Amino acid sequence: YRICADGGANRLYDATTVGSRRDGSSSSSTGNSNGVGSGTKYIPDLIKGDLDSLRPEVSSYYESLGTTIERDPCQDTNDLDKALQSVVLYRDGDGNVLDSSRGRRESKSKSRRDESSALPAVMNVYVYGAFGGRFDQEMASIQALYRWADEFSHGLTLYSDETCSFLLPAGVRNEIRLPAIPERSADCTQYGEGCTCGLIPLGCRCESVRTTGLKWNLDGTTPLEFGGLVSTSNRIVDDVVTVQSSHPLVFTAEIIGANIISHE
Repeated sequence: YRICADGGANRLYDATTVGSRRDGSSSSSTGNSNGVGSGTKYIPDLIKGDLDSLRPEVSSYYESLGTTIERDPCQDTNDLDKALQSVVLYRDGDGNVLDSSRGRRESKSKSRRDESSALPAVMNVYVYGAFGGRFDQEMASIQALYRWADEFSHGLTLYSDETCSFLLPAGVRNEIRLPAIPERSADCTQYGEGCTCGLIPLGCRCESVRTTGLKWNLDGTTPLEFGGLVSTSNRIVDDVVTVQSSHPLVFTAEIIGANIISHE
């Protein structure tokens, strides 16, 4: 199930459709070996937000392909929150049927939901384009990790081309397995999360943190806090990293091998 949060649809359109790139270059609707440029391959089920950023030609393009476009004018939630609300509705069986005036979409959305009626109790949600823009919007993305942690059982992960982040709950033994360990792949041809990482104590001081699998492990004796110690530029050295902490921590890792993905 794919949702674009308002102007995120512009970015998807620019990256995947013929002649749409704003830097003057063109892309192919048939795509390349990396899947970039496959315009009809990446069609969102829903575009949602206050729609102050969605370009008219992008709206028309995706609507013609069957995408539902829904305006939510509420200013107490940002566009990411609006999109995540729709994920919850979809997971709980309500699909996109949020407006009875969209009868032509009711049956299509419902049939999509019926095909996946046995959704898992824990749903993983991946947010792309979460970083790299305005700082306040990046903080809104981080806020979503905390706000939606219980709803998605900490299965929410934020991505950009260079990094990913997710929230580690407190009081449990978190096990983290990431695919890219450069020390074991000198040519760096493997693409994925790892191995430079960080543990960020956002919101409050984290009194105790114990880790394994890192180059510089923490033994629980030194708190993490802004103005004190923050574990940044650490390194993953084992197949499994474990983290046990007294308070929630944001775990962040780089994306290895981004240079092997063509952006032509």
